[in-house]
Amino acid sequence: MRSTKVILRIMKNVNFSVYRDIIAVRQAYLFDIGCFLMRIYMYMGTLGVVSMLTLSGHGALFSGSVSSMLAISTFFISPRTGKFMDERGQHHVILITSTIAMCGALSLLAVVAFQLPKELMYLAALLMGFVPSAPAIARTRWTYLIETKQIKGNVPELKSVYSYEGVIEDFAFMIGPALAISLSNMIVPIAGILAGCISFILGVFILLTQARSTEPQVGWKKHTDITAEEAPATKHRIALVDLPVIRVLFSMTLLVGLFFGCFDTTTITFAQSIGRPNVASVGVSVASLISMCASFTFGMLVFKSSLDKQVVVACIAIALGYVGMAFITDVPLFYFISFAGAVVYAPCFITINSFCEKAVPANRLTESLTWVSAGTTCGLAIGPTISGALIDFAGPTAGFYLGSIACVVLIIVALGSRKLLAKHH
Repeated sequence: MRSTKVILRIMKNVNFSVYRDIIAVRQAYLFDIGCFLMRIYMYMGTLGVVSMLTLSGHGALFSGSVSSMLAISTFFISPRTGKFMDERGQHHVILITSTIAMCGALSLLAVVAFQLPKELMYLAALLMGFVPSAPAIARTRWTYLIETKQIKGNVPELKSVYSYEGVIEDFAFMIGPALAISLSNMIVPIAGILAGCISFILGVFILLTQARSTEPQVGWKKHTDITAEEAPATKHRIALVDLPVIRVLFSMTLLVGLFFGCFDTTTITFAQSIGRPNVASVGVSVASLISMCASFTFGMLVFKSSLDKQVVVACIAIALGYVGMAFITDVPLFYFISFAGAVVYAPCFITINSFCEKAVPANRLTESLTWVSAGTTCGLAIGPTISGALIDFAGPTAGFYLGSIACVVLIIVALGSRKLLAKHH
């Protein structure tokens, strides 16, 4: 009897119609398809470059350094790209930055294919960092459609929309790296990145032509905007400098990316040290599937607590999910932590993105969302580098300790930022 009451109480907090409302928004079909094709290229980037270069006969250190140049370039340039989109509109910025990014990618392929001086690869990787953020573009367009009341019929909630976008991202994350590695191994080393470039160009073409009508107007305002400037040409300093709340959210995603990067990298050396390399691939694949399911389910849940409290709880939950990695000594514990962390990974980012949408004015949304994503990118670039050095110095599982420390720091940051987050609710 008691279990029945618990089930009924849970069912009251589940809205099964949210995805029906999202799918009914036909205006979003084309830009979501375009952004999905762009995401496939984005998520095969660093791993695809490493795979291509190692298969071409380059050493692991050199391949990793080119990949790191791409990650660093994306971290510094992508938020600026988002800022220009907010100030000047998506169309022209996407066209220009995508052209630069594709020139960089095709240049990298040419250097590999024609065995040109390998130093040119660093310049190519630098240009590849101009790639516009497809997740930020999609989320901004959804927010624009909803906030400007352009959707007829039932209007989906933004949290559910962000969950839906999270599922798309997890799916692209599963496809992109696997496609890059498979094509590079089966055909020629450049085949994976080349396929990604074709996918990206097709996605950009759809965004700039078929989905033009959903592009946010420069200077548009959300109904929650109070102090946003009316003038479309208003210029700001970068959001990371101007907005304290973005610095907090950036710090949170950086720490998540840091311990996730440590966990991912150390997983490989741990699996190799116990003579079971397949453990790493199984763990990553199953964790991605769990994260996708968690993202889908999270979108249907209805919460009564405020978004600022949800952000704090989500950060603490994901930190607790991964903090035990320092104690991993066997496969069962590894699987437990990997899968437990995957359950809260997507909900954490969905909550942070949802809060970011509410906390910043519309004319800074694309840039702000890009900074949130850039925090993860930065953490994922730093984590493997530091954990790799620790592994070389102290053993195959040493990177797990750094990851656990990052989890503890995230809990401290989440608890310490409660008052600041509450001011932006």
